[in-house]
Amino acid sequence: SEFPPVPTVPVYSTLSVPSNRSSSQNADMSRAKALLLIARWMQQTGQNSSEEIIKQYEVLKRVQPSWEKAYFFLGKYYDVILMQHKQNIQESDRSRSGTSQQQQKQAQGWVSYLPFILSNYGGAVIHGNQYIYHSMPRMLTLWLDFGATVADLDPKKKTGTKAEGAAAARTTKGLLECMDKSNKAIIKIIKKVTPYQWYTCMPQLISRICHRQSAVYDLLESIILRVLVAYP
Repeated sequence: SEFPPVPTVPVYSTLSVPSNRSSSQNADMSRAKALLLIARWMQQTGQNSSEEIIKQYEVLKRVQPSWEKAYFFLGKYYDVILMQHKQNIQESDRSRSGTSQQQQKQAQGWVSYLPFILSNYGGAVIHGNQYIYHSMPRMLTLWLDFGATVADLDPKKKTGTKAEGAAAARTTKGLLECMDKSNKAIIKIIKKVTPYQWYTCMPQLISRICHRQSAVYDLLESIILRVLVAYP
């Protein structure tokens, strides 16, 4: 009996050889994972400043701009900083709770970190669903609670001395500017997040429909309408 003919095409030529593009993508993802490990190690050891840690996370985002984890862990780190800031104020000014000085320090924390928290938690939701049950409700809670704080501001309220009045005016101005930046961040997120993702937090959205801050109310209404149109 005759043996079957020997194939003229080498066997290895039929295997799929990864392209340069896919090899580059794999290399970028491997680098991103390494950068994330370094950033989290820097955060947990406490041997680096917050600026250095944030810079490390930002490098991670540039390397892998569509990776959910890059946005989630940076947003979570900003969130941790904000909570630590508020806790430090409460501990250092416990005897002066509610004073204008304490309110100014709290306002500084919101102004410094809130827009970044919202942008990164929103970016995480835009690029994936692995952490959506943390990112989405936390983003909404911070945004809506801050909006309630701004709604309670009274620019005409008189406070103590002339210097205290000027400081209070600066605080109010900073909070209003932060509210504007936060709402702009939410507008960008609304345009990119799908209705089914908002649907995961529908009870939270409905519970805040009577929000006192007008700009927040309008955005909240638009989010709920998007969900209702998609899921009547």
